[in-house]
Amino acid sequence: MKELVLLFIAIFLLSGCERKFGEFYDPPKGLEGDIYTQLSTEPNLSIFVSAMEKVPGLKDELSSSGLFTVMAPDNEAFNEFFATHPSYHSIEDIPINTLESIVKYHIMKWMIFKDQFLEANTPDIFKYETRSTSSYKESGMVGSKAIFYTPKNLQVYTPNYLSYYNVLPTDYIEVYGANSHINMDTELNVMGASVKTIDIAAGNGVYYIIDKVLTPPLNIAQELESNKEYTDYFELLKKRFVTYSYNKAGTIAQGNNGDVDGDGVLDSLWVREFATEINLDVESPKTSNNKSLLSLTAFVPSGNAFAEYMKTRLLPNFRNNLDSIPDPTLKLLYSSHITNSMDWPSKIDQKLLVNVLGDNMDLNRDDIESVEMKSNGLFYRTSRVVEPKIFGAAPGPVFFSPDYTYFAQLIMKTGLMSSLSSAGMEYTIFAPTNAAFNAQNIVWLDNPDKGSPGFFRIKEGSDPSSISNTELASILGSHIVLNKSLSTDNMENGFYPTQNSRYIVVDNGLVYGSDRDFIPGFVEKNRQMSNGYFHSIDKVLLPPKYTLYSAISSATRSESDTINYQYMKFKELCAAAGILKTDFVDITSVNSDKKFSLFVPSNEAIIEAQLSGQLPLTGDEGSTILTASEKAKLANYIRTFFVADKEIFTDGKLTGTFVTQNKNVSESTLGNDVFYTMNVSKEGERLKVTMENGTSAYVDVSDPIEHPQNMICQDGIIQVIDNVFISYYK
Repeated sequence: MKELVLLFIAIFLLSGCERKFGEFYDPPKGLEGDIYTQLSTEPNLSIFVSAMEKVPGLKDELSSSGLFTVMAPDNEAFNEFFATHPSYHSIEDIPINTLESIVKYHIMKWMIFKDQFLEANTPDIFKYETRSTSSYKESGMVGSKAIFYTPKNLQVYTPNYLSYYNVLPTDYIEVYGANSHINMDTELNVMGASVKTIDIAAGNGVYYIIDKVLTPPLNIAQELESNKEYTDYFELLKKRFVTYSYNKAGTIAQGNNGDVDGDGVLDSLWVREFATEINLDVESPKTSNNKSLLSLTAFVPSGNAFAEYMKTRLLPNFRNNLDSIPDPTLKLLYSSHITNSMDWPSKIDQKLLVNVLGDNMDLNRDDIESVEMKSNGLFYRTSRVVEPKIFGAAPGPVFFSPDYTYFAQLIMKTGLMSSLSSAGMEYTIFAPTNAAFNAQNIVWLDNPDKGSPGFFRIKEGSDPSSISNTELASILGSHIVLNKSLSTDNMENGFYPTQNSRYIVVDNGLVYGSDRDFIPGFVEKNRQMSNGYFHSIDKVLLPPKYTLYSAISSATRSESDTINYQYMKFKELCAAAGILKTDFVDITSVNSDKKFSLFVPSNEAIIEAQLSGQLPLTGDEGSTILTASEKAKLANYIRTFFVADKEIFTDGKLTGTFVTQNKNVSESTLGNDVFYTMNVSKEGERLKVTMENGTSAYVDVSDPIEHPQNMICQDGIIQVIDNVFISYYK
């Protein structure tokens, strides 16, 4: 019979797609009657049938077109239900709204035979949408009635699911109770109930007989809201991270069921949405056939544990003012208690808990006080707060002060949370204050929609999205020193690689970024954390604004432009060689993934060589018209000053012999290119560059204002030297 039903469904799906289901459906001859009629023929289901008949419209619905799967509790199951609910002696004692919710919870949408349960295409499919919905009034809503309509899911666990996720019989019994039924081999496991009879086909569905009355569980958010123990925990969450939207269609569709408080007025239906990562209300995403995939697990601290944590750990940092605690701090705190998976109790013993922040949760079995299955996941009551790992890591102090909310938002938006929390890395964090960001005209704006993140923008700018996430990541990275734990006691002068692949410059206790504005940041605080040091600074360390090309091509004849004037004559040589273009010839373009050291001859050195006839005249000294071969000669000469894959600073920490980009044609053979080399050494306070032929040059550090050295660009370092190495112009 099952095969006949499936054949009929297939024929239906392949034909007349544009016709409404109810208009098309006409059960073929030879099939049993509709599912209501079939259920009515079962004497041991009489109580369930009577309950269905009391639900308005349900008998007609189950007797008509449609596809249904029913998990029908037998009479013995109802008698057990009445015995455990002293206020209910029969279905007559159950309020109609409650009765409707219970009955419809046993009715799934679509038609699912046992083999289809067992052969689900992924072990994640274990939740199935039912006809039951929860409508309830939320306390605290002013000016409107907040009624939420939430389809409830029923869990059906197959041996495939249980084995794939290593769910033990002890897990199942701990969650569903000592009298729960579980079969690890071939049977279906329906929320602790035993399936007595399977695959009873009807003309419009299939039903099973089970030995328990299933009551629709609350979801995790509803549990928090309904239990006074969690009032403080949930009200704070709701105040900061919840938005509401009116659902007109849902309001109308409720019909008589929409009068939740019984005052004769149809209550408005509102949809409640939580911020990403802490959405405890969602029943989880749906797949085909109303099957639902992902679930949550919430490890919620008891009321006393949460109150104690707030009193001793958080509030003292914010003058005991709850409203002063920044959103990033609270969002991390709530997120640290949530996982995006079904974490059965044995995972706690196996230390396999990972929250939505990517933290390995350090909960032990002794921390667990109770566990229950809710409609959207598992709910654990814990004896302590699970603090986010980042609170104790190098950036941690920014989450415990109202002075660093901008920097905290940077961390939240750029996805570096997990790496910055890692115990396997060392970091030094230089965190600018909010005032420092404002001084740089960078401001944070909260999104009026609490369910959506805010954004950074340039003050007075017209585009609120003017600072992209890529730019924000680069700004954040400019303040993170990698693999170094620098306290004020061991912060030697030098250049320290940062998260964004550029550098922080330390000079006698002052901190400079890579943007070359010569305005230092003053280190105000020095605090050791679990994986490094935290420092507060009074300046935003911006990433470098120049590339090698833009630094050279921006050179001007204005001597007051101390940064760009120094490259003016080198720029003219590049232009004369025909290599000054956006990609800065093939020198940088063919090596786009590399960083360079560029040793630029000073204007004075180039002018002297030009006036002596050693280099072609350019600019004020005149202009020489070059042939194609002469341009090629000049271009090859210019490559002498490029070193690839190395960034060489004046601190002398990187010295040795390095390969230039100038090919030695006389030494090169087919398939074996040979390039000239240069040796870099530290001579006193000066950086010395010596070529293969013995000619030398020095980086001019005598006047850092007139000759600023160590120009940090996005793709390399520029140094100014006092020699042109004219013998390589050949």
